[in-house]
Amino acid sequence: MSAFLAKTGVSNGDRYRTIEQLLSYANRTAPKLVIRAADGKLGKCLVVLSKLAFEEYSRSAATTSACQHCNGKGQITARCRCNGTGRVCDLAESAR
Repeated sequence: MSAFLAKTGVSNGDRYRTIEQLLSYANRTAPKLVIRAADGKLGKCLVVLSKLAFEEYSRSAATTSACQHCNGKGQITARCRCNGTGRVCDLAESAR
């Protein structure tokens, strides 16, 4: 329930609780190769993965974010995906 409430943006506490739950799940189910590869930084690695998993869950096709290439200024360049709008839609989800 806290994951849904965090996704809708009801409270920051639910967001932190969801990330903590993802972190504990990742800690329990981490493959041995990941544990070896992370060496002494497994905790930091799992925190990053948990945050990324929550952000991926929270995103939808209607989600927009500031363009990383033009910083939302709307400048069209060869590397810019915003087409001059300054905002980038989640194209991977839109294609589904």
